Amino acid sequence: MLSIHNLNIVHDLGNDILFGEKICTERCIDALTTNANAKLEKTNNRLSIISDYYY
Repeated sequence: MLSIHNLNIVHDLGNDILFGEKICTERCIDALTTNANAKLEKTNNRLSIISDYYY
């Protein structure tokens, strides 16, 4: 489950993130995977976060 706390960690790394909209770096993806255990889907350099928490 992805939490706001985890998003803050990612933001602190200096990477922009907005669900499925902003370009996300590999570093950002690694941080999400490590800190949030989120299921990630990367397409055309964009990141979509798949989590039941948001649906």
